[in-house]
Amino acid sequence: MKRGRRFKIGILGVFLIAVGYFCATNSGIPVKLNDVEEVSRVNNSASAGICSWNVSGWFAKGDVICGLVLEPQYKVPGWLQCLEPIGDVPPYGFVDYPHIFVYLKLLDEGGDVVSWVEMLWVNDPNAKSPLNLHLYVYNMTYIFGGSSESYFPVEVVWGTSWIVLTPEGAPHNGTYTLSVSAFGAISPPSDNPPTVIALGKRKIGYPYTYLLPLGIVLICGGLFANFVALFPYIVERKNVRRIKLKSAVKEKNG
Repeated sequence: MKRGRRFKIGILGVFLIAVGYFCATNSGIPVKLNDVEEVSRVNNSASAGICSWNVSGWFAKGDVICGLVLEPQYKVPGWLQCLEPIGDVPPYGFVDYPHIFVYLKLLDEGGDVVSWVEMLWVNDPNAKSPLNLHLYVYNMTYIFGGSSESYFPVEVVWGTSWIVLTPEGAPHNGTYTLSVSAFGAISPPSDNPPTVIALGKRKIGYPYTYLLPLGIVLICGGLFANFVALFPYIVERKNVRRIKLKSAVKEKNG
């Protein structure tokens, strides 16, 4: 086999090994899905007779913890009687709706703040009833790990109302508590918490597992190509034997 051909086969082998290695090592890359596995929940409905402003759940290190908070049941006096008037609200700018601040604090077992979310809920008094009785999320600000840096807007799980509280994953194994509070012109009644407060973890998928067998095949092909390039005489010897055998068979049959 000519040296130039051996060189080309060797280059092909190295290329196949590199591509195969890339496929094999990336086959286990996790991907965040737009779905959340609920871990714990508090239902503060009137029928349940519960008035809790927090919920706790156990998470493993690295879990993407998510929180869910739904508006409280309408009552008088209630949240709508606690709204701030229309005006400028840093860092959200001018808010042309009556509004109230809702705070979500994620605490670890030691009581340290892992992350903090400020939600701005608004009410449109000009909407037709019963829409004017509801509160809607206007905007949010996010702080992670005790940092003073604000992230704007907050990451949410697409297509859901779940808010991502630890985008980098839970810092350690343990029980985490989501504590909710609210403040407007005055604080809402303590017996009128959000209807639902829940904790969950974002589901993780592995959509690239098919790359592992593909990578193994490519690596094997690359190793074989390099073997042929380095030891061509072995392949050539086998080819010579095969040709001689075919010639002998033809002469015998002829």
